[in-house]
Amino acid sequence: MRAIVTAIALSFSFTGFSIAVAAADEPVTAAPALSSMAPADEYFGRHQESVLEIRNRLDALDSQSTGMTLDPGVRGELDDLTDAICDWQQKYPGDPWLPRSMRRLLLDYQRAGAASSPGALHIVALLQSNYDDTDTAVALSEVFAPAANAPEQTQQAVSVHGTVVDADSGEPIAGAVVIVTPGDTNTDLNDAPSVTTGDDGSFVVADLPATTLSVTVRPPAESGYEPYSFTVDGSAGDVDAGVIQLEFEE
Repeated sequence: MRAIVTAIALSFSFTGFSIAVAAADEPVTAAPALSSMAPADEYFGRHQESVLEIRNRLDALDSQSTGMTLDPGVRGELDDLTDAICDWQQKYPGDPWLPRSMRRLLLDYQRAGAASSPGALHIVALLQSNYDDTDTAVALSEVFAPAANAPEQTQQAVSVHGTVVDADSGEPIAGAVVIVTPGDTNTDLNDAPSVTTGDDGSFVVADLPATTLSVTVRPPAESGYEPYSFTVDGSAGDVDAGVIQLEFEE
């Protein structure tokens, strides 16, 4: 009787062993390597920002209106984010959050009229060399296609003139920068024709193509005014933009 019990126990033991081996031989799907993701308590860039802080700042920029993104101070915020994201990418290039964060940053550069700035072009280079997929191609198309598809300049040159004033008092605003680009979007303001308003708030931007033109008014630094953008039709000749009223930021 004891021999029979022992034999059954051995049989069960070997059967269990064979099942365990079979389970171990089955293919196992590997989980994403945690080492490829940046830790939540690690900080990047000159301002030492965590991944969560970087993503929160991108959320804040995404939620701003076009007029707010044209504020000169936004360019500095974008460059700070570029510094942090590049540090993040150097240490954790396989982090799955990186490509999307880079694409969002590039689109914010475009909304700020700085798509060809050094910071934006550095992000483009990183995306193309490390994350060259369909999503990246779409993002690059959204940023650079408007400039490529802008109407061609014609032989005829036109000008845009007007006056920039305070919306409440009507007083002229001197020192505002007026930038004009062809097309109906402010794709890149770095090399666009621009002038500064005089003491009487007036301006004239000359030698422009006779087509749809996008006008951006950047208020004087630290004046508290909100930037203002609008489009005009220059196909019929010189454009009188009239009186442009700037309001204080809320």
